[in-house]
Amino acid sequence: MSLTRKVLHTASAVVIASAISLTDISAAQAVSKYQCVYPAVCVYNTPSPEKSEGGGSAAIVYRFYAGTDGWQRLSFPLSDFTVVNTRNDDAVYMAGHEWSRCLPPDDWTSGAGQTLWAIRIVDTDHC
Repeated sequence: MSLTRKVLHTASAVVIASAISLTDISAAQAVSKYQCVYPAVCVYNTPSPEKSEGGGSAAIVYRFYAGTDGWQRLSFPLSDFTVVNTRNDDAVYMAGHEWSRCLPPDDWTSGAGQTLWAIRIVDTDHC
């Protein structure tokens, strides 16, 4: 094999290895939170998501994956809840009786004393 071919072969291997490494980095940035796996928006039955860690009493009762043009209604309203947004580029609007709130990407919020009726995942990285 000529020197030129060896150099090209080595350069190709470096480019492929770099591409694989960048893919691994992107996947690593898509991290789960409180047992809510990326790219989901999870609703818990408690105002404290930490209770889902280590066999606690919190449970995911809804998981949403798709952004929509309208509201996605919960099959039953949920009081004293937590919403976790693992999505990196999408905000989540939440609504209940006479209130609404926006949750930015990669964040969570507690709804202690409130009742959640619906959520909406929107294609924006801010509220």
